[in-house]
Amino acid sequence: YTIGFEGPLSGDNQQLGINEVNGVQLAVDQANAAGDLGFKLKLIKSDDQGDPAKAPAAAAKIIQNSNVMGVIGPSFSGATEAVGKNYGNAGITIVNPSASNGELQTLGFKTWHRIFPNDYAEGPAAADWLAKHAKKVFVINDLSAYGAGVAGAVAKELKKDGVQVLTQGVDAKTTDY
Repeated sequence: YTIGFEGPLSGDNQQLGINEVNGVQLAVDQANAAGDLGFKLKLIKSDDQGDPAKAPAAAAKIIQNSNVMGVIGPSFSGATEAVGKNYGNAGITIVNPSASNGELQTLGFKTWHRIFPNDYAEGPAAADWLAKHAKKVFVINDLSAYGAGVAGAVAKELKKDGVQVLTQGVDAKTTDY
């Protein structure tokens, strides 16, 4: 049986993808070494660089392999949004390791599963901590699906906590704020 991995294996965000795919490879290796499944697992990898524009081609590489039973990934929210329906239409289960945008679960992906809390849990927790230490907070994000999502959740909770909030989105490639 073949498991796919889609995530950033090159580019600016490669370290997250490398860490994730190494975890998947370790799990595959351990399962195969134990020998108690009655079958062997194989892992194929597809690099989307964490880029929503590159995610469809990366997903197509996995979907085209008729042996793939499921995919770990994509790593990022934007990439997940770009391909969630493609995997669902192909009947391939998605186990998402890190895409946290709080809207992903509303997009109707038929085979998608998230294994950790989304921005609507992460953002308010950060905001509640900040509210204990600040009366004014400037929330900046990188305009990505993750950055904008978690920043929005933080800002909303801060306002609820009575903190004065200013927000701004800035392109991720910005180096001088």
